[in-house]
Amino acid sequence: MEDAAELAATTVVAAARMSGGDADIVEVAGLRSFEPRVIAQWLDTLDGTVDADIPRRDPEDIVEDVAEELGLSEAVLSESRRSLERFDGDVEEFTAAELGAGAVLFAATIGQSQVDVDRLAAVAGAETEYVTSAMHSIVVSLCMALVRGDIEYEDCAWTTELLQSELTPTLGDSETGRAIAIAKAYTAGREGQYVDDQTLDVLRGD
Repeated sequence: MEDAAELAATTVVAAARMSGGDADIVEVAGLRSFEPRVIAQWLDTLDGTVDADIPRRDPEDIVEDVAEELGLSEAVLSESRRSLERFDGDVEEFTAAELGAGAVLFAATIGQSQVDVDRLAAVAGAETEYVTSAMHSIVVSLCMALVRGDIEYEDCAWTTELLQSELTPTLGDSETGRAIAIAKAYTAGREGQYVDDQTLDVLRGD
């Protein structure tokens, strides 16, 4: 069986959780040199095919655990929760650990809280690159929601820091940069005039 090591590692994690304990996904995956997200994906498969209740953590659980472990402020914790609530991107693209850690990274970044990304990822049980990608998706989702009018400018703690400060150049890939640029243009002169999806597609280069 080609994926025997992956499945074996996943059953170890599942058994630990079912017995009331836990196993560090990053550490378990590292024993056989594959990515932690592989275990998360196999857990999804097991959960749907095996007649057993495998305890699972959702992104909100990850946020709570990471914030506590890293000693982050209540403000960062609250903004992490809020960003997850407002995220309307492809949830299936990321594991719970990646999305939860991405939300924390976003909240810490806009709050100008110092967080070691590698440690954040390790505590969450994810790879750093996927945590960063999840944060970028959150940024894009929030910017697009702002421009569409799904969320109000005054109701966002992140708008001033993200759109008007020096933080913007430090965030993201080209897609993230385009989303931030669109949101900046909107807040600069299009308040109350929401942009339709077709126009957004053009601006984003879709």
